[in-house]
Amino acid sequence: MVAVLLAVIALVVLPSALNASATQVDEAARRLQADLAYAQSLAIVLRKPQCVVCDTTQGLYYLAPAAAPTTPMIDPISRKPYTVFFGAACGNPLLRATPRVQEYAGVQLVTANFDGAGTLTFDALGVPLGPGGAAIASGMIEIGVGSHRSRITVDPTTGTTSVQGFTSG
Repeated sequence: MVAVLLAVIALVVLPSALNASATQVDEAARRLQADLAYAQSLAIVLRKPQCVVCDTTQGLYYLAPAAAPTTPMIDPISRKPYTVFFGAACGNPLLRATPRVQEYAGVQLVTANFDGAGTLTFDALGVPLGPGGAAIASGMIEIGVGSHRSRITVDPTTGTTSVQGFTSG
């Protein structure tokens, strides 16, 4: 009787636990996609280049004006630096007062590549640029939890993004 009860519990709990990591990755990918669109829109509206700076070593990305790419812009809602943290960066005690620190604690920022750089800049027309201000030939960011991954791809012509979920292994 106990074995049957444990089997039923396992059938209910295990699939939802496996789906939790896929859900975390999907949520983080959609957030990243929205932030890329926001940076592009901001560049067009302000007529000033804007950057999305990805730091896979520290596990974070932030939005910044291209004129000051090392200084995150201020989030218009929270009035704090517009920085999103992933994985181990969420456990950093220096970041506990920062908004969004716990949002993606289980998700890793695996890679970001915009023609060999981790920074994507949108010019005043919304065109995606890579290193040296040249139009990008390709651009993508990959995030994941375990084998659940999402790749956010930036179209080199329009700057629009697409998200593709997949399992690595």
